[in-house]
Parts: sequence; C-alpha cells; structure tokens
Amino acid sequence: MKMKKFKKTTAKRVTRSSKMKSQLVTMLQNQASINNFVAALSTGVINKSTAVTIAHTEILNRRNSAIAVRVIVINWDSGSPVVLSTTNRVIPANTFSSFSTNVGGIQFHYEVVVLTSRTSNVIINNFGTNAAFVPQEGSTVLNNDLVRISI
Repeated sequence: MKMKKFKKTTAKRVTRSSKMKSQLVTMLQNQASINNFVAALSTGVINKSTAVTIAHTEILNRRNSAIAVRVIVINWDSGSPVVLSTTNRVIPANTFSSFSTNVGGIQFHYEVVVLTSRTSNVIINNFGTNAAFVPQEGSTVLNNDLVRISI
C-alpha cells in the first residue's frame, strides 16, 4: 500500500497564519483584560449564506449569581480579523439575554466570540438569521459546538 505524500506548508503561509493568530490573540487579550473574563468561546469562522443578515447570540444564565459577558462579532472577509461589534452585558441569575449584530455588510465569513466570567450552568447558542430573526440552515452553532480558545 502506497503512502500518500502531503505538500509541506510554505514558510510564507506559516508566517501569515502566525501573524493573524497573534493579531487575534492580542485583540482578545485586550478585550478580556477589562472585566477579568475566564473563558473565551468561539463559533469558529462561519460561512455566511446570502439570507443571513443578523448574527444572533442567546445566553441563558442558570446560575444563582450574575455573570458578565462580552459578545464580539468578527468579520473575516479580508482574511484578517476585523471587529464588527462588541457588546457588554451583565446577565442576572436565572435569566436569558440575547445579542444581535447586523452582518449584512459581510460578504462571506464571520465569527462570534463570547467572553464570559463563568461557564458552568451557562448555555450559549448562536444563530445566523434573516431580518425576521428566522434561523438560516447551516448558520447555527449550539453550545456543545463552541470551541474554547486561549486568551
């Protein structure tokens, strides 16, 4: 059985990728340092369908105490992170809050990052919706699919 050889990544691509990662990490560290957030959760880059005009995030706090959250929507169309919006909120105990950002100006790719002061008993879901807030197929990232990223 023949082993398939994979092409090596070029140094230029690695350098560009490292530079973008550094930009993003620096930006998130600056965002997180203000309120001492303990976790950053990402949808990853979402391939936006033409019907999606709103990035809609819903956060349910089932804790017995309030949590602080920051929802950041990032435009990835240029290949580098560009912050489209940042929203801060304190969500009281046993309550629900939603965040909506217009992404109609984004052509192809966006990401939602949620910085939070707590993660246990906190449920976060993200939906790409049309203007009537109807979730669009392929643009939903539920709590279990979020990725914890380093800050």
